[in-house]
Amino acid sequence: MASSFSGSVWLLVDENNFSAADGFAHFAKYSEFATVVGRRTGGIGVGLQSYVMILPNTGAAIYYEAHIAFNSDGTTNGIIGTMPNIEIQQGQNALEVVLEMIQGNN
Repeated sequence: MASSFSGSVWLLVDENNFSAADGFAHFAKYSEFATVVGRRTGGIGVGLQSYVMILPNTGAAIYYEAHIAFNSDGTTNGIIGTMPNIEIQQGQNALEVVLEMIQGNN
């Protein structure tokens, strides 16, 4: 079924987006579903599920990542996060940047 939507989708991100939000930003960028604008995400949204280990003597639970997930450019997602298609500088507002681009003032 073909979509009747013919506009552009913009996704605004920054370092406060992590986990599932980072996974969605990663999907949006690399599937070209949306143009990702802002600063790099917090990461850890790409890869396998995290693990929980219960220590036998204390019963304390440890939550840990047992894998390293990579972005398509070879960087580690858990360290670098997902880089936006259009990276803004500190102090810039992603929404204002996108609105200027839409108006053709880029």
